[in-house]
Amino acid sequence: MCGRVYQTYNTNQLLRIAGTRLIQNQDKNKSSYNIPPTKYLPAIKHADDSKNNNRVVDIMQWGFQPFGRLLFNARSEDPEKKNVWKTLVDQRRCVIIVEGYYEWTPQKVPYVFRAKESKDKEKPAHVFLAGIYSKNGEIIIMTRSSFGDAKRAHHRMPVILADDEVDKWLDCKKYKFNDIKEDIVLDESKAKWKNIDSYKVKNLVNSMTNNSKELLEPREEKESDYNTKAAASTKKIDLKDADEEGDKDFEVKKRGDETDGDFTDAEEEEEKEEESKSKSKKKTTPQKGKTKKGNSLSKKRKELNGRDEKNEFTPTTKRHKNNQNTLGAVRSN
Repeated sequence: MCGRVYQTYNTNQLLRIAGTRLIQNQDKNKSSYNIPPTKYLPAIKHADDSKNNNRVVDIMQWGFQPFGRLLFNARSEDPEKKNVWKTLVDQRRCVIIVEGYYEWTPQKVPYVFRAKESKDKEKPAHVFLAGIYSKNGEIIIMTRSSFGDAKRAHHRMPVILADDEVDKWLDCKKYKFNDIKEDIVLDESKAKWKNIDSYKVKNLVNSMTNNSKELLEPREEKESDYNTKAAASTKKIDLKDADEEGDKDFEVKKRGDETDGDFTDAEEEEEKEEESKSKSKKKTTPQKGKTKKGNSLSKKRKELNGRDEKNEFTPTTKRHKNNQNTLGAVRSN
């Protein structure tokens, strides 16, 4: 998944990276080393009134709430199956500009994934993330299953675009999502996936209130892989499945500049729930050869106790509870 990014570009740098001279909502662009959902990010899209597919940089809010719940990631494997995404992936695609993003391991160890140094002196180092946006100008980051170095941190990762893939991704009129899905989203052999450096960073990034270049410094070996003091001092965010209709991305129920977050992958929670249901089903399903024996033993016990089996009936009920975790905010997914 992708629940925290950073970008410190000024307007001129954004325009050079995007290859355009047009920008919208320029006043909303805020340089930060620690950007969570609900904040603003720069994105490239086609100008609304353009007939020639002119690019424009628009500073848009990250995440939107189609069902009163905040969504900020969308699965790229099957967006056409989700009502909330299927129209956007074919009509409103954008390219989100960042310098890098953060991921957390299950042990809450933060990693940074950042662009390698740019060989182009005119264009700063950058990472292009595949995105979609709503009619109100709210953006969502597309994700896919992790592989390579990214898998060390999390089993989901953002979809990264190469510079020469931007035009194809933006051109929704010429290319439907399924036309470019295999080439842009699923092809793991491309060099773009290797143009990213990654390493462990300090626990400072766990708090959304921290914002300095120090967040990018490598983690010291003596630093614990789980900072219990940081965990105890952070506030909490409850996360559930993002869409009642089946979309299994992420939900944040509390927002704010001073709120720390633990963004948990809802897919992982769903897998655990399914596994739990499967185990429960196995326990309640009688196995061959045991049912008859079990009934026989029960009958003997009742006879020994002097009970009349025909007149005795003890109903048995089982309660199945769907556990929902309240997650402490130490990592942001």
